[in-house]
Amino acid sequence: KAVRSARLLWLHRLAMTRSLIVMPTANALGYYKNTSEEGHTDPNRDFPFMQNAEKCMQTLTARALNELFRDHLFQIAITFHGGMQAIAYEWGSPNHQGKGKDVSPDDTAQAKIAGAMASYGGKGDYSSNRKYPARPMNSLVYPVNGGMEDWAYAATWDDLKKTVTPCKANGYPSDRTVYENKGMLRILNILVETSDNKRPKESDLGAPIGVFLPGATDHAGN
Repeated sequence: KAVRSARLLWLHRLAMTRSLIVMPTANALGYYKNTSEEGHTDPNRDFPFMQNAEKCMQTLTARALNELFRDHLFQIAITFHGGMQAIAYEWGSPNHQGKGKDVSPDDTAQAKIAGAMASYGGKGDYSSNRKYPARPMNSLVYPVNGGMEDWAYAATWDDLKKTVTPCKANGYPSDRTVYENKGMLRILNILVETSDNKRPKESDLGAPIGVFLPGATDHAGN
């Protein structure tokens, strides 16, 4: 009973002291069609950070996230993907590529948060039962143009003349990609690649109790 009570108190505190906003299927069309693209555009490359003005905000996915992030001063965000195992953080863009160049101004904080997430997540059945590796995106995954993570982190301050150009998208005002408030986008935006297998078996997905089990290695808590 004591353990159960502690778990419920943790959940109660989380619910009462945080604003949690969940977008379960940001790319609804892509999900429906079982593809990463919305129409013919990948939303993961559709943000105004190191991206051509004619190639950003083409998707409803990116526009919805843009409006959400403009209206809320988020401190931390997590994007869930599949295809490998990783807990990655900024930098993840070509302008910060190279040895020692992917270290962001908030690297210490991001590394500690990602490391704690890796410890809490424990070891899964994939990749030799190791913890999720936690490092900057450029070294752990790969750099991209128009990525959501670096856009949400630095589109209001990182060398703006070179990195952020207002989008020219049909039906979407370009001024919605002008971020005059210097604090609007300063989010620790963490990319979680959940599994090597993009379609894990239902039995591999664990159970709700796993949320309460730090470092769970049993099958039910995976």
